[in-house]
Amino acid sequence: FKSLSFFLLSCSSLMTLGCNSKFSFRYTKIAVFADNQLTTNSNNGNTAFSAAYLRQHLLACKEQNVDVIMISGDLVNNANSDYYKYFEEILKDIYGKDESLYPEFVYTMGNHEWYQTDEKTEAKAISYFKKHARIKTKCLKKEATFTIPGQSADAGADYYKVINGIPFLSISGSSSSGMISYDEQDEL
Repeated sequence: FKSLSFFLLSCSSLMTLGCNSKFSFRYTKIAVFADNQLTTNSNNGNTAFSAAYLRQHLLACKEQNVDVIMISGDLVNNANSDYYKYFEEILKDIYGKDESLYPEFVYTMGNHEWYQTDEKTEAKAISYFKKHARIKTKCLKKEATFTIPGQSADAGADYYKVINGIPFLSISGSSSSGMISYDEQDEL
């Protein structure tokens, strides 16, 4: 297991933030899924149905008019640009070419986004993720780097978004230490 990937979003923190006049919430539909492990090969063992399952998830999200799709890692089976391109094709098939009609995405890198990488190719894995994770949207407040013990400072693709008044913090990493620290004086 090579990655630590999760979202920091809790009901108690949302309730606390809701009391603060800085945030105002509106009804928001959020869909969460993970471990799709998309490939371009429909005969690939455990991932043989990954494209079909992804289509089902996205169709359900569209039918339910979901505002936010959270993907908590392993959208693709490994750091392969073809798998991300296939994700884009599926997205366009479901939502069309006009990305302004897409729901907002909050997506972290899971261990599969790092598979088949080494020190020379980790930058490519991060680049593929950043290109396809739809980080830079109108909801983006800050791209950040969180220090995770045992990895370089720029190893992940971390960011903070506020969607319909709800704060989302996405932290990706290439370490499974389970510890995250940041300078408390850094404001998001």
